[in-house]
Amino acid sequence: MRRLLALLLAALAAPGAGRAGEGRALDPGGWRRAGKAPVAVSFPHRAWAVTVDLAGFQVDGPDVLPDGRLVSLVGEEPESGVVASVTLSDAGGRRSAEACAEADWRRITMVAAEVAGVRRTAEGGRARAWYLVPTIDGRRVDQQNLSGWWYRDGVCVHVHASLMGFTPADAAKLERVLASVRFEEPL
Repeated sequence: MRRLLALLLAALAAPGAGRAGEGRALDPGGWRRAGKAPVAVSFPHRAWAVTVDLAGFQVDGPDVLPDGRLVSLVGEEPESGVVASVTLSDAGGRRSAEACAEADWRRITMVAAEVAGVRRTAEGGRARAWYLVPTIDGRRVDQQNLSGWWYRDGVCVHVHASLMGFTPADAAKLERVLASVRFEEPL
């Protein structure tokens, strides 16, 4: 199950985030347990970082692609099965959270064979999408996904949380990941 989660997450949130055996998203065996402090992910040559509360999650990263245009972190909370990722990528000319979301959304709908129950919103400098991936490779998974996007200083920020076997009672587990997102800048 963990490998299936990592494969889907790598395809949706962080293309090129590693190959099996590298201890990255495709190889969860090398992940570490996050401490109590929020994890921080920063983009090269930016004075700020995105922090997300992933206390208790098994995490990998942040990993930086060789060209420096994408930084990603992925984690799974073993007790709940929630998988979360933080991806910072060069905006490539996009100048809003909505534009960042639209670019990712096209990729998501190309990778996932079926996407259902889509709810997309944008307000206050953040775009969000709730969507269900009912099957992966013909296998029923009912993976609920919640994504949030922000834009800052030429960087698209995508924070994603998902849970397979989702029921409506699980919604708060995904919301708490996005609710913990902060931008921090040292004084």
